[in-house]
Amino acid sequence: MNENEDTTTAAQPTQPSVEPATPEQSPVVAPTPAQSSPPQPEPVATQPSVTPGYPAPKSNKKMLIIIGAIVGAVVLLGIIAWVVYAALFAVTKEDYRQAAAISNDVSTVGSQSYSDVLKISYITTYTTETAIKNDVDSAKDSLTEYKSANTKFKDLKALRDKDVKKAYDAYMEKYNGFVRFSNSYIDSAEKVLPAVVGCEKISSTSISNLSSFNIAIAPCKEALNDAKDVSDPDLKKFVAAYLENAKDITAIVTEATTLSSSDYVRRSALSTQIYDATDKLQDAQKDANSNIEKRLKEVNPRTSYNNFGDLLTDKQRK
Repeated sequence: MNENEDTTTAAQPTQPSVEPATPEQSPVVAPTPAQSSPPQPEPVATQPSVTPGYPAPKSNKKMLIIIGAIVGAVVLLGIIAWVVYAALFAVTKEDYRQAAAISNDVSTVGSQSYSDVLKISYITTYTTETAIKNDVDSAKDSLTEYKSANTKFKDLKALRDKDVKKAYDAYMEKYNGFVRFSNSYIDSAEKVLPAVVGCEKISSTSISNLSSFNIAIAPCKEALNDAKDVSDPDLKKFVAAYLENAKDITAIVTEATTLSSSDYVRRSALSTQIYDATDKLQDAQKDANSNIEKRLKEVNPRTSYNNFGDLLTDKQRK
């Protein structure tokens, strides 16, 4: 080997030789049952680092856009819901004005209805059957009109106001009571009042003429019997008293026709009995009129209706 070859060889570094390990050279130690492998820590996901001054990764930016869109949609829905709520449930001055206008109309027909029922609430003989029929028809018609007008309240937006609703409920309680009373009373009066007027024909009949008396009292008894089962309690009670009176008077007149003209004592006694029976019937008539008047006042919706109407007027002015 010459000198140049030695120099070249010395300049080249020597590379350590690494032989690959064979399976036989990698010893495997099996763990014994008493030994357990120590727990290995869970791998931690690394977050991408963001250098200040540089834009965020696209995935985060997209998420922010989505969140912003959702929040914006929720806010928009809330605004829409509030507008819808205000339109559907909020009560405006115009709503109060409309309710007050209807209230005035209902007040007019309601007053007329009460007046017509009041007109036939007295049992009297100072009238005619035709007059009674006309008055009863008027009471029927005005009550029907009142019922129809009152239905205009139920759909008013003003009733969503709790104060207005409270006043309306108080009025409706009185209104329903008046309607119940009127329905019963008008139907009863239509049968009872003409019967009473017809029975007054008996008073012009001489008690000494049994034939004339029987002719006069027959239609009276028939009309009273037709009216004895009316629904109004005071008119029903009065009819019962009138039937009892007719029975007593018939017995007195029948006995009087059997007496001699010289039996002044007995005739005088019978006359007294007639006066007593008449007074008894008149007392029953007074009681019935008084009770009917009292009941009608109790169901008069005027005061509660005025409170309701006044509240609507005040609300529309505020």
